[in-house]
Amino acid sequence: MGARYTIETKTADLINQWYGEGFNIPGRSTTAIDPLTGVPNYLYAYTTNGYQHTVDTTGRIGLEYDLAPKSLLYASVSQGFKGGGFGLAPPPQTEYKPEYLTAYALGVKNRFLGDRLQVNAEAYFWDYTDQQLAVIVPDIYGALEQITVNAAKSNLYGGDMSVLWAPTENDRLGAHWQYEHAIFGSYSVLSGLGPSGGGTSNGCFYTPTTFNGIHAFNENCAGLPLPFTPKWAGNANYTHMFSLSSGGNVAVGGDVHFASVQQTQITSAAGDLEHGYGIFDANVGYQSPKNVWSVTGYVRNIANKLVYTSPNPTGDGFSPPIPKIYNPVSGIMPPRTFGVILTANF
Repeated sequence: MGARYTIETKTADLINQWYGEGFNIPGRSTTAIDPLTGVPNYLYAYTTNGYQHTVDTTGRIGLEYDLAPKSLLYASVSQGFKGGGFGLAPPPQTEYKPEYLTAYALGVKNRFLGDRLQVNAEAYFWDYTDQQLAVIVPDIYGALEQITVNAAKSNLYGGDMSVLWAPTENDRLGAHWQYEHAIFGSYSVLSGLGPSGGGTSNGCFYTPTTFNGIHAFNENCAGLPLPFTPKWAGNANYTHMFSLSSGGNVAVGGDVHFASVQQTQITSAAGDLEHGYGIFDANVGYQSPKNVWSVTGYVRNIANKLVYTSPNPTGDGFSPPIPKIYNPVSGIMPPRTFGVILTANF
């Protein structure tokens, strides 16, 4: 059992200046000398300021019960708090509120076969309020920016299981599986662009609105899955150690981690889909007698799979289409990688 009391105060007073062809915002942009290139370009400038003061108490309570000498049942309820803040977008998209999480867990930990087999399992439910998400949306004036928003409410529930097994002194097998269902219970943010006249686009519904006389849209994506939350994910690994007459040993191993299909953005556009994948790694190592030194060679992502770890830039389905990211760069997992690790103990 535990508790935490938090007092947090934040202020913002920023002058924002964006240069580039992508910032030709009708009625808002001017032209000026770009300090990076020294040539005239479009300038999109505005100020953002604000003040936040938050007081919050969070805590955790847990229970444990021994089902058997090597079987433990546990349950817990915990609350989390993540402070709000200020982004670079103009008002009203500047400020985002604190995020709150209530997490429930019920699990069991077991050891069998003289501690050679370990089996753990857990079921969980996470309840978010005002969940913070970094999304790429047009700001109130139509400029594309990465904005932190509060998704109002979302729920995640699922379960996972892990197994570790040592069938012999020289063999180790491990596996971990996870199932997760994650959707937005409610999601509504202000967007500077949307389908002409409103309506549905890529799973979200857009309602025309105004802010300080500026035409905009309320983007509602309730019921869509959270980005980067595959229903199935996990990994498996195996290592065999060869004992040498010299007293040293050679270890050979491999592993695979996988995930099912998932979205990389809030919307359900086909271009934002990350297809299921499996990544294979392998390694071989030598350890000297008494572990004085060791050397390990490895190769990761053997098949050189392309896997996105941040939004995949595509069009939004608007008419006319617009890019999601004004600087179309996505994060990806490392490609096929080779390496050697040398260790010495003194």
